[in-house]
Amino acid sequence: MKEYINSDPEFQNILDRFADNIPARIDCGYGWAGLIRECDETLFSLDPNYEIAQIKEKFGGLRFYFNPTDMNQYSKLNSIVMAIEEKSLETCEECGEPGYRRRRHDTGYMYTSCDEHENRG
Repeated sequence: MKEYINSDPEFQNILDRFADNIPARIDCGYGWAGLIRECDETLFSLDPNYEIAQIKEKFGGLRFYFNPTDMNQYSKLNSIVMAIEEKSLETCEECGEPGYRRRRHDTGYMYTSCDEHENRG
């Protein structure tokens, strides 16, 4: 069973960037922790006051929704986020090893996993 990051204190600096009116939760597995940190560090280096709206798994990929301080930077920051989200489609959400996007035959649920975690999605 996949363990979600949710409100892990290890990610407090990232959780602190969530907008005030939004629950600070990271709703995806620990296998994407490195991608989330990379995304946050890069966005923070370009816009130290950006806010996070949501971090989650959707259709087997990482989704990192954010609000920039300066909308003129949105395209640049969004291209960084999109590149990280693309990496997630090749990274097991459970362990972080190389993986593939898959579909559960019984539910149609999309997930990304390595071969070892294929049946856990």
